Amino acid sequence: MAERLVAVIPLDGRTYRFVPFLAPAAAPPNQISEVVYQALTNQLIPNINPDRPILVWLWEHGREDREPLHSLLYQAMYCPLDYHAARRTDSEILRRIWYALQRAQLSPHYVAPKRESYLEFVGALEFWRDLNPAFHKILVQRATRLLFDAGERLSHENLPEHCLFLVVKGTLEVEQQLSDTATGLKAIAFTRRPDHHVPVPLENATVEKVAQRLAYYLGPAAFDLAPQAAQGISSLYWLYHKLAPEILIETDRAEFLQASPPCPSEQLHIGDCFGELSLLLGEPLAAVKITARVETELLAIAPSALAAALECSPDSLTLLAEQFTRYQEQYLAGTLQRPAMPLATEFVSDRLRALSERARTERV
Repeated sequence: MAERLVAVIPLDGRTYRFVPFLAPAAAPPNQISEVVYQALTNQLIPNINPDRPILVWLWEHGREDREPLHSLLYQAMYCPLDYHAARRTDSEILRRIWYALQRAQLSPHYVAPKRESYLEFVGALEFWRDLNPAFHKILVQRATRLLFDAGERLSHENLPEHCLFLVVKGTLEVEQQLSDTATGLKAIAFTRRPDHHVPVPLENATVEKVAQRLAYYLGPAAFDLAPQAAQGISSLYWLYHKLAPEILIETDRAEFLQASPPCPSEQLHIGDCFGELSLLLGEPLAAVKITARVETELLAIAPSALAAALECSPDSLTLLAEQFTRYQEQYLAGTLQRPAMPLATEFVSDRLRALSERARTERV
């Protein structure tokens, strides 16, 4: 100890920790810093102190050798609440940074799947299923890939505006909302399309955590009750409410339910989409909590892609308007994505013509 420097770290959650990472040298440093900062603040990792600012900056610019400079060294700075768990937090931060840089197309070493593999997903959507293959091909060619880590939150911070998002890999979990009706609380679905899919069972680790909370009130029997109750259940909310009657003391039961999610959730699987009204009508996305359950890839279709497809296939506009009118009645009415008023075919046609005209004007 007499020969080496000894650092004393106060365990007060106010000591900064440095996490170095590499980013392409050709990318503007301000862009790198902004992308990483948004990724770390949009959904805070639990061990990051929310009362201390997160900093991102360029740390090393040049080298002494004459080799081409492909990457630059950056550092993210944060204050861990528990310094003993900081190594794990560092790893979670690096994962979050990687996915954010990839979505911003600042991670050139990632090899994405071939776009042709997405044609079947695009062509299967109800409102443009009957349109010609050239229409689908243009949408896929002009779409943007977005890759999200397991557990990462999706919001307006990391989703582009006025796009339709199609799940081409993984699973999204979307919280429903509870509405107080005359017959009691009712869960409002995000969309009706997931009803066509087999629900994804809860992960064993999730059931184990619920069992641990239940064991505080019931003892070891909770570790048998929780797995039995979880069979066939895909909603953590319903698991808590199915187990709650096992606790006989009312105050303990209420305390146990405090750890439950605020409302049921549903899953969006491969082939499902959201943001239909955002793309076709320019409406904002519904303000709901969307989380990637596993590593999930989305295909984002922007108005410019739709306008290009309509320009290539002008006859598709009327058919698309008719099919989308039926689609919103069948899948969106009565859900969290419902339009403000029932859509008429003529209204949808007018909005599509305006979108095409605006895209054409912007190109000129």
